[in-house]
Amino acid sequence: METKPMANCFTFFKSVWMHRGIYRVLGSVLSLGLAGMASEAVGQNPLQPTVNPLQPLAYSRSQAFDLNLAGSLFQKPTGFWLSVPGQVAFVDGGAKADPTKLTAKVQFGPNTPAGMQLMRLVTRYGIGPDRVVWLDDLPIVQAVAAAKERSTAQVVTAPTLVQGKVDAEKADWFRLKVAPGQTLVFEVIGRRLGSALDPQVTLFDLSGRELKKGHSNDAPGLQGDPRLIYRFAEAGEVLVQVRDTAWAGGGDFHYLLRIADCPVATCAMPLAVKRGSKTQVGFVGPRLDGVTTVEVEGTGNPYLEAIQINPKGAAGQVGTPVMVHMSDFEEKVEVEPNDTVEKAQLIEVPSGVSGRIEKRGDVDRFKFK
Repeated sequence: METKPMANCFTFFKSVWMHRGIYRVLGSVLSLGLAGMASEAVGQNPLQPTVNPLQPLAYSRSQAFDLNLAGSLFQKPTGFWLSVPGQVAFVDGGAKADPTKLTAKVQFGPNTPAGMQLMRLVTRYGIGPDRVVWLDDLPIVQAVAAAKERSTAQVVTAPTLVQGKVDAEKADWFRLKVAPGQTLVFEVIGRRLGSALDPQVTLFDLSGRELKKGHSNDAPGLQGDPRLIYRFAEAGEVLVQVRDTAWAGGGDFHYLLRIADCPVATCAMPLAVKRGSKTQVGFVGPRLDGVTTVEVEGTGNPYLEAIQINPKGAAGQVGTPVMVHMSDFEEKVEVEPNDTVEKAQLIEVPSGVSGRIEKRGDVDRFKFK
């Protein structure tokens, strides 16, 4: 298909990314030109491997682990594409190896953040689909069948990461001892893993009565996943319930339940760093006591749009990650006072600015030459 060239156009634009009072403004001058376009359908390689969703999903980020794959067309594997640096070695199954199964030993690099990572199997004939793994420092346990009933709730000990799957019209139940004055973070990772589950988490006493303010089904910045920060006034035992908001369930309703005394961040500040530069990046969120900034080096890889960083508490436990975007421009943080025209903050073009609407009625103003 042939198209006529489109005339160049120049415009100043403002792109705003905003979430719960945190924003990033990007100002730039664009020069747009289109000489031609072509569209051609590309068929799927019939020899590329198919890989079923991984089970289990969670692994230690600091230790090597066996990754067991199921699918087809696993002949002559050559490696993995990984979203972060790591090493992979395939386990030889011998002459009688099952062609629908493959085992690989995986070791991620020492600076790999806790959180979600992507993997793609590569063979001599093609590349498989994206598959998700979750890397963490917490002890990992598997939900058992008894967890499907409140009367036989599975006993767990904090800190822990529980892997489970919700059945239709069922909830998963866990029993946990708590100390007086103890604060724990209960976070369910479902939607972020591509699960069909729309999760919620609720705390109950042993009689089945819901604890006051002990419920969450949608936390800021978690794509519909819940996170609950709860301080227990008294010692005792509590029940933790995980279920789908509509009582749905099935084979693809998997989740991870994270229980820990850890920091909680909703985003990084600044939200972006310039490629090739080193920047001290802090965190914004409801539970950040003892958390310090992290030095982030903007990658020069033009295909990498963002990286993950974890808030780390004084006791060493890390919270779930937030994203830091990679920018081709100078990146700044808004400086108060800038709420009037006279006090508008001067920014250069092109550049990016990360800011925060700190209270009701707050206005941030910027000017450029």
